[in-house]
Amino acid sequence: MFTLHLAGSEVRALRMDGDRLCIEFSAACVAREAADVQASGQDRHEMGYLKPLSLWLDGVQWHPQEQTASLTDCFGAVAQGQVRIDGQAIAALRLPLAERGVIDLTLSMQARDTWCCTARQLRCDIPDDARFIASMAC
Repeated sequence: MFTLHLAGSEVRALRMDGDRLCIEFSAACVAREAADVQASGQDRHEMGYLKPLSLWLDGVQWHPQEQTASLTDCFGAVAQGQVRIDGQAIAALRLPLAERGVIDLTLSMQARDTWCCTARQLRCDIPDDARFIASMAC
């Protein structure tokens, strides 16, 4: 089981097809949950990157007043990401993921560009060829 953290992820590209948005990550920052649990009852996890990975949003409506860049300019490192589902802030997204409702997504890139949208559905499947690469950060 993986948990996606938007901050620290690397966006390769954003693609629109009608009202459907695909966020392609070149490296998605994730926590991989260990199969075993410590005696204290706390879950153990390992931070790293999952690649390839894509996040899909359906029924997308943009918030141009909050945009600082075009879609073609939104790539690179994510400094901060926020997801709200029906008004509730979600700190990290458990994968695989399929959510319906009012989805608000804001991504702020390290290059200082920001974009925001609202969608009706959020989905992320882990592809069969996905690889987990452990982080070497201390």
